[in-house]
Amino acid sequence: MFKIFTMKKIILLLATVAFCVGAKADSPLTSTNFFTVYEEYEIVNEALAAKGKLTNNLMLYLSNRAFPIDIKMAVINALGWNFYGQKNFDAYLDFLEMRSGLERNQEVFYKKMDADELLCLAYLKAMDNYFDVKDAKTLAEAAVEKSRRSRYSYTFQLINALIGAQQKMEGNWCRMYQLTNAVRTNSTLDYDFPPEADKIVFDYMELYKAECN
Repeated sequence: MFKIFTMKKIILLLATVAFCVGAKADSPLTSTNFFTVYEEYEIVNEALAAKGKLTNNLMLYLSNRAFPIDIKMAVINALGWNFYGQKNFDAYLDFLEMRSGLERNQEVFYKKMDADELLCLAYLKAMDNYFDVKDAKTLAEAAVEKSRRSRYSYTFQLINALIGAQQKMEGNWCRMYQLTNAVRTNSTLDYDFPPEADKIVFDYMELYKAECN
């Protein structure tokens, strides 16, 4: 009788853990797989094949100013997330240290980065640990404010808003929707994000709209 009771408790515990994992995985950062729109791009397929690990070739792509910011975000989106965390942010930071010849503890280190690199760092950090995106949000805001191009970029603003929405996950669900919808309705932005990818993001974010009623 004791063994049966214990087994029931174990099954209940496992079910509870599974539910919590599922609930945590259902979030602005983990449920907006817009990379699927970009699968015609070899670099995005390379990111998918990397199974969550940022490779040297992917880092070279992220730091090449010639490539569009939305495809860079699709690369990071394709790398995905892991419930137990990833270390892609640290890998990219090491790469940027080596590339710049500067150390991350130097004040000039982040100032020397361009807006794209800052946003890549922000998104990588957020996807590495979506339970704590405070530092990622700071980086994303710095990326947006880095230049006129980034301030008026729909992609920059949307990624910043998604990270901000993730930050509100444990509190105000209406605010989560408002943060992203404010980007969608901002007619002053340069629309550098494909409509198909945008639809994937807002098919999910619309779920929170009811919380504003």
